[in-house]
Amino acid sequence: MNYKEFENTKIYNENVLDLYDDWESPTVIISDGAYGVNGFPTDPNNVSKLTNWYEEHIKKWSENASPETTLWFWNTEIGWATIHPLLEKYGWEYRGLNIWNKGMQHIAGNVNTKTILDILPALKREDSHGTAPLGWDVYGL
Repeated sequence: MNYKEFENTKIYNENVLDLYDDWESPTVIISDGAYGVNGFPTDPNNVSKLTNWYEEHIKKWSENASPETTLWFWNTEIGWATIHPLLEKYGWEYRGLNIWNKGMQHIAGNVNTKTILDILPALKREDSHGTAPLGWDVYGL
């Protein structure tokens, strides 16, 4: 297996689906995508495909998790809304939302005529926390 070890932490450069069966019970799981925006090679091109993408992952998280495990689920608001029922199905309890407002500088250099139409709706979204194109949600068992 291809990994680096730092004190009590191992960081793997492998397909996580090949690693779950060897997991010890995690204290924290951090999930950063898929988002359903075609943002990387295996990211679905639509949020409607996220449930199929995530189900095997969430099943394995749930099998390995303990009552002390916290899941940090990074996603878009529509991604979260799509996956939330699946997390509940596997016993995860919603605990809270954190908003990360990266601001306009985040899109500098990442916008072109192909991507601008995907970014503008997220930048227009406003709620009591201000413009919030990206958030992550906290779950526990």
